[in-house]
Amino acid sequence: MKEYKDKKITQINRVEVGIKCDNCKKIIKNENDYKRTYLQQKHYYKVTTHHHDWGNDSIESYEYYDFCNEDCLFMFLKKYYDGEEATLCCEIEEIRI
Repeated sequence: MKEYKDKKITQINRVEVGIKCDNCKKIIKNENDYKRTYLQQKHYYKVTTHHHDWGNDSIESYEYYDFCNEDCLFMFLKKYYDGEEATLCCEIEEIRI
């Protein structure tokens, strides 16, 4: 026969509480904005860079960035592709807030 006992379990979840531009460090969305229905900022840009080469480092090549507007996005892209760390794939997504 199985016996059972009640135990209290505490769970900690990682919760998003804000978004900051990776270029100019402007706050795109703060903790209070998650409760509001109207925001001044209507969208931001989410960028994912990576490569699809074979090997274990393929998954480790994923990097994620957020940008408040097109100017910050273009500044990042110019620096990114002019540098040595550019990867084969760069996905840009416009996210509505």
